[in-house]
Amino acid sequence: MLNKMRTHFFAMALACLALLATSSPANAQNRVVKIVNEASTPIYHLYVTNVGETFWGSDQLELYETIGPYRYRVFDMDDGSGYCLFDIRAVLSDGRVATRLNFNVCTQSSWTVTD
Repeated sequence: MLNKMRTHFFAMALACLALLATSSPANAQNRVVKIVNEASTPIYHLYVTNVGETFWGSDQLELYETIGPYRYRVFDMDDGSGYCLFDIRAVLSDGRVATRLNFNVCTQSSWTVTD
């Protein structure tokens, strides 16, 4: 009986180790990014899309939301795809556009928009 329990326990432990070994390290990454506005005008729109996409994603700022001058907001960039590289575009209230291509959300924790 004791040998049967040990065998069962050992099999379960091996299964758990196999599961851990096959999980992708990129999927375990933190994709939370702080968008810092050091510009003199508010950010009115923030678009984020996977690198290589033709079109920008939906606006991450809800209607009537902004990121004021010298303020920041934190966004979870995990879209469930497992990708780490994103293109980010901020549109300021005066029409200026700041774009950051190939931003690695798995290794970088903030992006700053300046004048």
